[in-house]
Amino acid sequence: MNAREKRVVIAGAALLLVGVAWRGGGAEAIGRWGDARARLAAEGDRVAELGRRAEQRDAVAGRLRQRLGPGAAAAPAPLVEVQAAYPAEVRAALGDAGLGVESVAVQGIERVKNLGSVELVRVRVQGEADGTDLPAVLAATRAVPRPTRVEEIQLERQDGDGWGVRLRLATPALRSGGDR
Repeated sequence: MNAREKRVVIAGAALLLVGVAWRGGGAEAIGRWGDARARLAAEGDRVAELGRRAEQRDAVAGRLRQRLGPGAAAAPAPLVEVQAAYPAEVRAALGDAGLGVESVAVQGIERVKNLGSVELVRVRVQGEADGTDLPAVLAATRAVPRPTRVEEIQLERQDGDGWGVRLRLATPALRSGGDR
C-alpha cells in the first residue's frame, strides 16, 4: 500500500468513526449542550435582574435614611427590646440636639391595624429648650436609630427665651407570641 492509499484508508476510518459517534449520541449531546447554554444564559439574565432589584432596593433604603434618618429603613425589633431601649435612644438623640430632657417614659402600646404582629410603642418626652434650639430638637427625631413618628408636639412659653417641650413619639415593634 502506497502513501496515497494509506491516507484514503485513514480518512475513511476517521469518517466512519465520526459517523458512528454521531449516530451513537453525538447529535443528542450537542443538543443537550445547546440546551445547557440556553439555561445558563437565562439564569445569567435572572441573576442580573436580581442584582438590579437589589441595587434599586439599596437606593431606596439610602434615600429613606437620608430623608428620614438612620432608623427609617430599619426593620422593627421585638417589643421587649424596643420597650427597654427606645426611651434611652430618644433621650440621647434629643439631648444631643439641645433639649434639656426631664423625662422620657413609655406611654402605651397599641396594635397596628391590619398588621397583627406589629405594635406601636409610644413614649412621652418632656423637657426644656431655648427658642433657637427648637428646630434642631424637632429635627433630632430623625437621629433616633429606629423609625420614629412624631405624633404630638406641645410647646409652652416659659420665662425668657425658654420653651417647655412635650412630644409624643412612636416606633413600631414586633410582638412575639408570649408578649401581652
